[in-house]
Amino acid sequence: MAYMVGKFDRYISEPIQYFRFADNIVMLHRDKTFLHLVTEMCIMVLARDYLIEVNRNWNVRPVWSRGIDVCGYVSFHTHRALRKRNKKALCRQVAKCKKKGMTPEETRLECASRIGFATHANSHTLLRKLDINMEKRLGKVIKNRRANIPFKGMRYDQKRPFTDIVCKDPAQEDNFKIMLLDYAIEDSKVETEDYFAEVTGPDGVVRQERKTRPKKCLVIRYKRILQTVVQTAVDGEEHESYVYEREKDSNGTPTVKDAEYYSYTGSAIMIDQAEKDFTKADLPCPTVVMEQVNKLNKKFYKFT
Repeated sequence: MAYMVGKFDRYISEPIQYFRFADNIVMLHRDKTFLHLVTEMCIMVLARDYLIEVNRNWNVRPVWSRGIDVCGYVSFHTHRALRKRNKKALCRQVAKCKKKGMTPEETRLECASRIGFATHANSHTLLRKLDINMEKRLGKVIKNRRANIPFKGMRYDQKRPFTDIVCKDPAQEDNFKIMLLDYAIEDSKVETEDYFAEVTGPDGVVRQERKTRPKKCLVIRYKRILQTVVQTAVDGEEHESYVYEREKDSNGTPTVKDAEYYSYTGSAIMIDQAEKDFTKADLPCPTVVMEQVNKLNKKFYKFT
């Protein structure tokens, strides 16, 4: 008991590192038991003398492993991270902008406040993964120009993530309808697969040898359909016409030209449909890429 009393007296005589911003209060000390006691005393004084109700989410935590969570950031000894809910909010906002077909420049302007907030943390990797062209170094410009564009006359900035055109709810089909213009089946530059090939050895014996080859992927060229207009002819036959998303100039103003995009997918079912169920002679044709679930509760994609 005497040892603990002496230890407590020494802690009281030492200055406690303390700072606050608005209604955030942070106290730093090497002993967590002492911090618990001091915190409860502070809460008692604030409630009794100042009639202030303290948020019950207060906690005592090791700052080396869990950091100091205050003002939208989590600060560690070596770096500063963005608070998890702020990071999720930024990712959701960027995803909504991409779903609307906004260019990287328009997305940066729309999300400027959240992006500016994120730049004050160590968020270089996060901003790079959002793919909003935060980096404008010469190496990236060279890489974009050397990119292998699958369709003649298209640009690298017309590439869109495949998930942007996937419809998960049948009730939302009209929002994900596209006009399929062209397609191609290529060797994937990312994924590979193993297969067994028959190889004849020096002794003339045929053996099964395991080899690796690139997987097949499907790349599609399409236009986004914003509205479907149904007109009935004199003979009673219905004809559909479509309003497409317009291409935008450098200022973000829509032009008279329809916007075209291309996307890659490794879906085996969609590749099989492209090889067996239809040909390029059937194009252009409106369609929806639908996400469905099989009996094993696994997701797959197909043209509908």
